[in-house]
Amino acid sequence: MEFSSSHVWLEGRTDIGRWRHFFLKTSEQTPLSALYATKIFHEAGLHSGVLNIVSGFGPTAGAALASHMDVDKIAFTGSTATGKIILELAAKRNLKAATLELGGKSPFIVCEDADVDQAVELAHFALFFDQGQCCCAGSRTFVHDRVYDEFVEKPKVRTLKRVAGDPFKAGVEQGPQILFVVEETAPSGNSEVPTSAVPNSVCEKIDFSNSEVCATNNHSDNLLFKQWNLGTIPLFSY
Repeated sequence: MEFSSSHVWLEGRTDIGRWRHFFLKTSEQTPLSALYATKIFHEAGLHSGVLNIVSGFGPTAGAALASHMDVDKIAFTGSTATGKIILELAAKRNLKAATLELGGKSPFIVCEDADVDQAVELAHFALFFDQGQCCCAGSRTFVHDRVYDEFVEKPKVRTLKRVAGDPFKAGVEQGPQILFVVEETAPSGNSEVPTSAVPNSVCEKIDFSNSEVCATNNHSDNLLFKQWNLGTIPLFSY
């Protein structure tokens, strides 16, 4: 889902360069980007059958590729849980080679001598770049306790100023959000429910379809704090 067009090249550049047959299973959330990129490859003269698109869901299309005896290698970018399934399927059949880029919970660290206003802006960019839909997004912010109280309210103000809309228009900062990330990653069981610092009105203002929260007072047993969230869920701790 992240950078769905560029993954056509990133994952298949070696095979395409050697004219080997390459099959790309698109994310079910963003299939059109890869299909359009493939069309461009073919218009540029790529031989028919070198680059092939498989659209479908992971348990069916993805599992078929991972377990197919005629597939020599598989590469996957996504969650750790899905990566484990793919590796197991690959091992059970022909023990094919596997390259797995899994998870992502990149920390952003604010030290006690930091320029707080600049740190807020940089932390905001780190999280919201590409709508937070990338494994390198700064989804956890660790703030030194001496500046924590000064820092923690300012990301809320910055988020309220964020301009959402058509990403092709000048001045727009936030384009479409693919997933309802809160519903899919909300804490459950014994996990501590985080303290909300951003009201639902923020979600409505920037049209996140209520997928935007700001969680504070996080601990290591909080599911939100540990799990890879492909979206704009800012988490703060000290």
